Amino acid sequence: MKNLKFFAGTAMLFFIMLFGNTRVEAQNWEFAGAISHGNKAEAFGIHLRPTYKLFDRLYAAPSVTFFFPSEPNFTKLNVTSWNADALYILKSEDSLFETYLIGGLNFSRVKRTVQTIASDLTSKGTEAGVNIGAGANLRLLKRFAPFAEARYTIGGYSQFEIMAGIKI
Repeated sequence: MKNLKFFAGTAMLFFIMLFGNTRVEAQNWEFAGAISHGNKAEAFGIHLRPTYKLFDRLYAAPSVTFFFPSEPNFTKLNVTSWNADALYILKSEDSLFETYLIGGLNFSRVKRTVQTIASDLTSKGTEAGVNIGAGANLRLLKRFAPFAEARYTIGGYSQFEIMAGIKI
């Protein structure tokens, strides 16, 4: 129940960011949702990201990824990754296919529970890092684009993450 409240609160925050400022033109905003996999989290997750166009090829892209808890052996791992990224669109001759670079900050919240016979041992922590990566959009329609992305987080919770999803 606690994770559901956290997820609902985060989704509400994204919608406020997306629609809260009525003076901002709607055409400057995009919203992306994706399925993600992190090698250190050893799990799949849901990635949510509003994107705001700052300049011609530069976008601000805050995001959150909720990884589904993994349970190998007797260890349960919960990971939530918060990102403050910038996307830089590379110039392309083909308007259908566009590639971009990713750079930014990462904050990962990690909760590890080890189940023993006597009791459960839990440790929590937040780690900071730097994101680098690349992605590609396939612009099928003006406001609809499947995309794929790969990023590496360098820092306290270093992780390679791949994702595929849809931008609207």
